[in-house]
Amino acid sequence: MEWLVLLLIIAAAINASRVRPQYVGNRIAFYKKHLGVQFIIVVVVLFLVPAVFWFSPFEIWKPKTLFLDDVDWLSILISVSSVNFIFSFTNLIYKNRDLLHESVIFGLPNYLLPSTWKEWWIFTCFISGGVVFEELIFRLVLFGLLYETLGLTSWPLIVSATIIFSLGHAYQGIKGLVSSSLMGILFAIIYLITETLWWPIAIHAIHNYSIVVYSARRIIAKQREVS
Repeated sequence: MEWLVLLLIIAAAINASRVRPQYVGNRIAFYKKHLGVQFIIVVVVLFLVPAVFWFSPFEIWKPKTLFLDDVDWLSILISVSSVNFIFSFTNLIYKNRDLLHESVIFGLPNYLLPSTWKEWWIFTCFISGGVVFEELIFRLVLFGLLYETLGLTSWPLIVSATIIFSLGHAYQGIKGLVSSSLMGILFAIIYLITETLWWPIAIHAIHNYSIVVYSARRIIAKQREVS
């Protein structure tokens, strides 16, 4: 059964890499639909292999550093991952880029950005749900499956899980593929250092929100210039 679920997750990641979000007219319906799909996938995986949700990879691999202890590593990783969030509230990057006339920004189609308060609330749930889903499936579950089926430990375990994770973001292009690979390794190491999913979930959410905040601010600014 572990092999079946592993193959299903890989197939889903490959399929996601080929499919770009399509316009649905109603943004809220789009958000709710994808939240529902993610919830169903988690329930199905839990039903098929409930043991993987209680799998603890922390004794399989712990960072063995030469000069830094776990606390130092955690501080550095969190600081690095917060840089893009800080930049998202400034105009320091892509200052002259006309985002208003771009159809896709960092893999996120412009038409999926919320424009009303109601859409923003649902969109927040959409982003949060996606983050929780990805961390559950690509960190907790996938670590357990790769260990149980292939016996992977240490860096081979992290790298293999990250490759599968990045496949699901291949529709964002080369930049998205590279970015998701680096972030996947970052989240995995933080997960192992802290021995909890809460830290990678929080940092993953900050990363995703920074993209949305930056994009929305630039588009609003351009719209005001046009009007």
